[in-house]
Amino acid sequence: MVIELNRSTLPVLVVSVVVIALLALGTIGSQHTPVTDGTPRVLTWGDWRMTKATAQREAEIALLDSDMTEMYALLADQPNPVAAQLLAEKVARHAAEGKDETLATAREAVKSA
Repeated sequence: MVIELNRSTLPVLVVSVVVIALLALGTIGSQHTPVTDGTPRVLTWGDWRMTKATAQREAEIALLDSDMTEMYALLADQPNPVAAQLLAEKVARHAAEGKDETLATAREAVKSA
């Protein structure tokens, strides 16, 4: 497939790309625009950092929860020392990779379990 660009088709192509980009940015922006009292407001740097930290915290909680679920499943089955050792190493690695300081005690509890 050959696309030829000349002086008459280039402006149409540029305008099309700009319109598509604006529509994409509008769609993304409408999902992340904070709304206060029913009116949208500009997303500040603090809002962005809060959103990012909240997402990171929720991801870490989900990881700790999945580790506990795996430990429970391992204990419910026949004891397997090799599987227990591999799971303990994985849980220790997840605990070491944790970044949210408010979850430090939860990480330690999961690690010690």
